[in-house]
Amino acid sequence: MGKIFGIIPHQVAAYLISLAMAIAIARFLIPFLQRIRCGQPQREEGPASHKVKSGTPTFGGLIFLVPVVLVGGWFALMDHRILILILVTLGFGLIGFLDDYLKVVKKHNAGLSPRQKMLGL
Repeated sequence: MGKIFGIIPHQVAAYLISLAMAIAIARFLIPFLQRIRCGQPQREEGPASHKVKSGTPTFGGLIFLVPVVLVGGWFALMDHRILILILVTLGFGLIGFLDDYLKVVKKHNAGLSPRQKMLGL
């Protein structure tokens, strides 16, 4: 039982550090993405309610990915089992980044197909 309570302060510290980093990154990243017009394109044939979201900044996953990888990497130095979780998180982050990249930069509205996302490509 004592072993569990010894881990909790590390988990709380990791959470609070990640939260603070995510807030700090969001304060700069969201206005930057809006300034460079890095917004989510909307298809014309979609519902009118979705057109309101047109121009919403994309690549927002970076707000969460950077703190998780940095803080997780730091804690992985203490427990190497965390490394596999960080690698999996990076893999999913890469899929999201590629999907957003295709939508915004390459103007391919569909992005990655559901099959490509599930296969990790």
